[in-house]
Amino acid sequence: MTLQIILMFYFQTLYGSVFLYVGLISSLFMFGLVIGSYLLEKVKNINFGNFNILYLIQSIHIIYVLILFAFSEHQISMPFFISFFFLSGFLGGLYIPIFEKALKSKQKTQFIGMSVEMSDHIGGTIGAILTGLFFLPVFGYSATLLIIVFITIVNIIHNLITNNINSEITNINTKYPRLSKIDKKIRSIGMIIVF
Repeated sequence: MTLQIILMFYFQTLYGSVFLYVGLISSLFMFGLVIGSYLLEKVKNINFGNFNILYLIQSIHIIYVLILFAFSEHQISMPFFISFFFLSGFLGGLYIPIFEKALKSKQKTQFIGMSVEMSDHIGGTIGAILTGLFFLPVFGYSATLLIIVFITIVNIIHNLITNNINSEITNINTKYPRLSKIDKKIRSIGMIIVF
């Protein structure tokens, strides 16, 4: 949702009004969500060895935001905006099957759908509030994009650290259950803010 708010802000800056295009913008974003989620659902069962597909998706996300940053000083035509709105939805959709797979082993089916929907709404709300009321007015368009890149990089580093010491964390979690709760909260906050 953060990228959608940034793109809508930039679109309004260049073209004057978002009101006439709200349906198109929402449709492109939702279509991207569906396609991204569907494609990763088909690919996620392929064995990549020790490689975690989440790192690839987050890296693509960083590259996409940096492309938006590169375009931030230029006049963007309507076809580019259409592709950017679609791609922001597509990249967001790639995270849904990963989240669903993480929940599958821990919860019943009916709670998985509820958890995905609830997390999507909470993340969208927090992202929209932070972006619309804080990041964009205080830092501007370009700096907000760099903040997203920074938060995503921090999230990748956190995931790498926790995955590399996963067996040690299992031992630590039994000895120090509070550390496990802190790890889960940090990971959740990072994913919610960025996406």
